[in-house]
Amino acid sequence: MNAENSPELPPRAEGSSPQPENSGTPETPVNTFRQRRGEIRRPGRKKSISRQKSSPNPPRPVDPAGPGGAGQAPGSNQPYNTNEPRSFPPRRSGPPTPRDDGRPRFSRPGFSRPGFSRQEENRPGNRPERRPYASDRSQQPPAGPRIGRVGPNPFLWVAPGAEGSAPNTDVSASAGANPSETTRPPREQKPRFQRPSNQNSQPRSFPNAGAGAGETRTPRGVTSWSEARPAGSKPPRRPAAPNGEEPTRYHTGNSPRRERPAPPGRPPHSHHAPEAGRALHAPDISVLPPMQLLAPRTARELAFNVLEAHHAGNKHIGEVFDQAVDRTTLSPSDRRLAYELICGIVRRQSTLQALLMSLVHRQMETLERPLQTVLKIGLYQIFLCQGIPQHAAVHETVDLAKRANMRWGGFVNGVLRSAIQLMTENILTEPSSRALPIGHHQYRELTTDLFPSPTLTPGSYIAAAFSFPNDLVERWVGQYGVEATIRMAFWFNQVTETALRVNLLKTDRETFRQKLFAADFVAEAGDLPETIRLLSTVRISTLPGFQEGEFSVQDLSAQHAARRLNPQPSEVVLDLCAAPGSKTCHMAELMQNQGEIIAADTHGGRIRQVYENAERLGLSIIRTITIGPRGENLPSMEFDKVLADVPCSNTGVLGKRPEARWKYSPAHLDELREMQATILRTAAGKVRIGGRILYSTCSIEPLENEEIVQQFLAATTEAGGPRFRLVEEQKFMPGSPADGAYQALIERVS
Repeated sequence: MNAENSPELPPRAEGSSPQPENSGTPETPVNTFRQRRGEIRRPGRKKSISRQKSSPNPPRPVDPAGPGGAGQAPGSNQPYNTNEPRSFPPRRSGPPTPRDDGRPRFSRPGFSRPGFSRQEENRPGNRPERRPYASDRSQQPPAGPRIGRVGPNPFLWVAPGAEGSAPNTDVSASAGANPSETTRPPREQKPRFQRPSNQNSQPRSFPNAGAGAGETRTPRGVTSWSEARPAGSKPPRRPAAPNGEEPTRYHTGNSPRRERPAPPGRPPHSHHAPEAGRALHAPDISVLPPMQLLAPRTARELAFNVLEAHHAGNKHIGEVFDQAVDRTTLSPSDRRLAYELICGIVRRQSTLQALLMSLVHRQMETLERPLQTVLKIGLYQIFLCQGIPQHAAVHETVDLAKRANMRWGGFVNGVLRSAIQLMTENILTEPSSRALPIGHHQYRELTTDLFPSPTLTPGSYIAAAFSFPNDLVERWVGQYGVEATIRMAFWFNQVTETALRVNLLKTDRETFRQKLFAADFVAEAGDLPETIRLLSTVRISTLPGFQEGEFSVQDLSAQHAARRLNPQPSEVVLDLCAAPGSKTCHMAELMQNQGEIIAADTHGGRIRQVYENAERLGLSIIRTITIGPRGENLPSMEFDKVLADVPCSNTGVLGKRPEARWKYSPAHLDELREMQATILRTAAGKVRIGGRILYSTCSIEPLENEEIVQQFLAATTEAGGPRFRLVEEQKFMPGSPADGAYQALIERVS
């Protein structure tokens, strides 16, 4: 074998070291094949890295005249023909495949052919041509009918039994391969879609999938089972997806690709953003499976759990918090922080949403609701929570995001650090488009105009900056003016003090106040003889004397209701809409637990709260009943006093009930007005002559208060039946000095 017939090698670089003396003559290279296999190091070249890593044994000495030497094929005594073109198998990976001689052939990841570098392998003479297979999707499908799906289009269907012959299984003809080359043996082609054998006579039926229930549908892209389209023709327009889903769009290419939104649990990336003039098809997050709540270890994790449970079940925020906090071992300070975060985030939803939209330049629908909750927890700490450093707020919120979903950490970190740059240290005293209300009639100046102008559109500014429904703010601005509306908005957004009502049947106010002082709680005396103002935020059930029934929680304006009705011992009193029983128990305490009180309500579950409170306070004159919406099941007797504490829009207590502001709507207000008028007429039919009715709400809306009373008095005067007169009425405005309420005392004169 001479140099002309030897396999082509890469040219030697100039200046390289000469051949060693024992390398043989140029006409007869020594161990050329074994050099290529890596068993002998080629002069002037380093051993291939793949061979060094994969060969566990050192190279063996080779006899040039022995097997595997020059001129002989390895493992045999037959001479090696250098004129015959050599071909190597393509690179493979995975489990070993059997050789022709029965021995397994292993493939190593990153290891193609022994002794060949990547450059040598890619040379035209050394890299074998890829053999076309009949199943290759890049080849055009053969002409003629097929059974099932054909080619790269998954919606290209050909019905079984169509005109034509059986499917063509000539691999070389279908793939366009050279018949002289070795090709993959043909295999039986099976249809990818077949109807069950017992339904061959009828097409398949997909209930609720078409225009009407029970309608029959054929596979996508085929109008009937007997239709056959020529292979390779353009598929028909995909029919409308069931249940109003968005049809799948495809890009141009050999294989279809779905344009999917961001995966669940990951913020959307730039390639998910919508193009110009095109809306992004976001998933319906309301149908996603509920996220598994965390086992709370910190105040922020507890706040996350309560907010997610509140969104899922639409329950009262206080009830959800009490249920969640009972299963934790957090310290009292962490519980107070969690409750502040929960109530603050629910109150300031619009404000936090405006901040979030200015920081995240994507559609809010593409962010999962749990991720939005995590971001709002961080934003509330940075902008609206006093006493928490910015770096601590970012760090703790990022840890919360990672615990909820590991993919959210970097995204949350970037958004919160951008939020810090949006805030300045300047404190303002007047509203502006850059002024963020932070409490105590102060504003934080921002670096950009985030809100509407308070001069041009004061209602829109108050609704966005203070986070109230726009309809409610416009009503307040028209009734009370801009300044009064801003004062009420500040009052509703701040943490107010808690008012306690001392049970005078068991203790007096000064004794109970000293007990609170001994337990390190700061309290002051209120306006009424039984009122105490608690100046510290604490869980009520942990206060001394709670289990003994020495006090109840009731706002100052609500305590005036029983005092205004003034029930006396031995009287019979009716309390309509009694649950949860604060005013009912207050009347029983004023009656010295003598007489009788009928506590009625339409909700059987809530009426039990009246019984539990009365039992804790040691009151025995309260009897609870469940009635119908129009007073069904009420006793037929007449009462000395009737309390009608009607359901209302709660616009006077929006601070203590954070979610109440988001339930307000003009349509809901009309429904409440009709219910309130019905309850007042029911109370008028149950009071004796000379008896009194107290109409009470926790609303500041004239439509629910003064107008209802005036319409009632006018209707009874014109009807010619029992006559009533208005004894007195009082309206408590929010912050003067407590929450808002309305009370009207009506007496039956005939």
